[in-house]
Amino acid sequence: MRGGGGSRGGRSRSSRSSSRRYYRSRRYGYGRGYYGHGGGSSIFGLILFLGFGYLVISVFVGAALTAPYQIPIYLEPGRQVMVEMPSSYKSAEINLPTTAEVYLFENAPTITGSVTTVHNGTAEINGDAYYAWILRVYEGTSVELTWNASGAVDVYLLEGKSEFDDWVEGTNVVGSFKGSGQVGKVKYEGTRVLDVFFAFENRFSSPLTVEALFKVVEPAYDTISGQKISTMTTIDLEKTKFLVIKNPTNTDIEGQVNMTRNLSFGIFFLGWLVVTAGLISGVVYLVRKITKPKTGTPVIPTGASSIPPQGYVGQPIQG
Repeated sequence: MRGGGGSRGGRSRSSRSSSRRYYRSRRYGYGRGYYGHGGGSSIFGLILFLGFGYLVISVFVGAALTAPYQIPIYLEPGRQVMVEMPSSYKSAEINLPTTAEVYLFENAPTITGSVTTVHNGTAEINGDAYYAWILRVYEGTSVELTWNASGAVDVYLLEGKSEFDDWVEGTNVVGSFKGSGQVGKVKYEGTRVLDVFFAFENRFSSPLTVEALFKVVEPAYDTISGQKISTMTTIDLEKTKFLVIKNPTNTDIEGQVNMTRNLSFGIFFLGWLVVTAGLISGVVYLVRKITKPKTGTPVIPTGASSIPPQGYVGQPIQG
């Protein structure tokens, strides 16, 4: 099994932060002008801002719609997993060690019962440190952890690498604490594919030893009706297909199944160019219409009078 240890960040951390907001006041001068004239720089600034946002969003959308979907596979000795490959994808590329057994099914394989595997490990944990075992679980995986330590330990169960990293940094991950003591038991039911971290923390100064036993129960599939295929191959997905992957060896195996989407990046890029060209044409038309100089009623400065001076009627004042 995979595992590793280290030291955590402060369990009760407090940070002081201060932020100041500065507001710049702007004075607007008033002068002679005409309604409908000016404001071009603000419009262009807004267009540049929206254009940059559109570009960033397009990159993320393109990546999400065209990037392959990867299913990571990690199996300890004796374990097996079923992988569904939907027809919404174009093809699936299998990349596994040659020691694995891979079976292809046109329909969902029949579950014949369950298969139980047992995995154990021993770790010495220094004072104020932790050790974590990593187990990849799949939908339908059931894990029962039993531990026996030479001293009291705190046990945590963390779902996924990001949650584990937060815990290491000292964050109190809600629901992760599962108990403490020299002996104990924890159960976990898998509902999706992810790495689960079973972490043991020694909060005392003296080192201690932990023995952990993992009992893993998973569905067993009838592989007789399936077609045994190569561990390095590509499968066309004109219809939904299924894989059953087994590890018949005494060592761990690791690999992945990469599914390619029907929408390629080239097709997405061409469509994006057409849409973008239409948007640019519309924006240019609107800008030209908005910023076109117009003649109109003069703008009278604030406080100024529109009444001509006394005696001025279009002729010089007689002396």
